[in-house]
Amino acid sequence: GVARPLAAELSRRSKPGPGARALVPGCGRAYDALALARHGYASVVAVDLSPAACEAAREELQASGGSAGGGGAWRVRYVGVMLDPTSVDALAAAVPPRHPNVTGQQHLTLCFEPAAAELAAALPLLGTLCTLRVEAEASDSRGQAVTVALATPELADSLGAITAGGSGRRDSPHITLSTADGVEACYSNELVRREGVPLPRATAPLLVTGKVAVAVEPPPATATA
Repeated sequence: GVARPLAAELSRRSKPGPGARALVPGCGRAYDALALARHGYASVVAVDLSPAACEAAREELQASGGSAGGGGAWRVRYVGVMLDPTSVDALAAAVPPRHPNVTGQQHLTLCFEPAAAELAAALPLLGTLCTLRVEAEASDSRGQAVTVALATPELADSLGAITAGGSGRRDSPHITLSTADGVEACYSNELVRREGVPLPRATAPLLVTGKVAVAVEPPPATATA
């Protein structure tokens, strides 16, 4: 069921404002994600590195039907490589955040809103360990990101089948680090198209690790009287 600390916190909190978002890392069967959606969060991204947990979450979300918030089916927001905590710390030490809003779940997006073919290619890879090489930093007054390259060549073909489609093909693979107030994380897509600054020689090569995972979110909430 829903984690007791979360249930207690939601019982004390009023409904969130329009467009409120929540992230649930290690979502398991997605009980907490469903609770947040029912509480009124417009977007809840649920992530887990375990293929078994992802399958269990999918079954739970399907069983919930329209009771999760706005009705309709939950959707896959993106397929990505989610960094492990040690890598997140190492990246922050090497490239400190420049803006107040630090990305909650740092990841490399492989495919944004994947089509059926990309999602089918991703499912057998859920939980697969990947190594990424951090190459350069791109930043301005609005955002900050680092460009990366896959350092696990044996996975190149498999991951290539995921990045080939969806609504966000990744021509400039990167990890969003931080954004200024009022700036969406997706701004990094525009940012990294410009020339990044290579990391200092003392820092490179910086290798980080993570696992392939799927992030899902509920359908848009609908207003009720």
